[in-house]
Amino acid sequence: MRGTFPGFSYQLGNLITAYAAQWEAAYATKSFPLPLPAGADYGHAMVIIMLGVFAAVFILTAIGRERRGISFTENGASGVTGRPSSASISAATRGAAARAASASRNNARVRRARTSSTVRAISVRTA
Repeated sequence: MRGTFPGFSYQLGNLITAYAAQWEAAYATKSFPLPLPAGADYGHAMVIIMLGVFAAVFILTAIGRERRGISFTENGASGVTGRPSSASISAATRGAAARAASASRNNARVRRARTSSTVRAISVRTA
């Protein structure tokens, strides 16, 4: 979901803005016509449209929540908050972390067993 929503939003923005030039031209010819050789006042239309865009961005920014200090990495590589809470880690990630911890414990047991058998073998040979 983390990658899907930003990608979808980006493509939705592209879809909307792909027709922006035609919208501006239609608005300019309808609202700001000039004498026949010139056509329309596109600059005036663009100023009005951009004022609307700036107002929309300002309003959405003002009413939006700012989430400062959150980390988008599991190990807190951003250095802001460290490790995220367990509620934010998905079940699959928790399962993978548990399997990795279990494998690490098993590897440590195997190393201890090999070390103790090696020590026993060395002590038998030297005695």
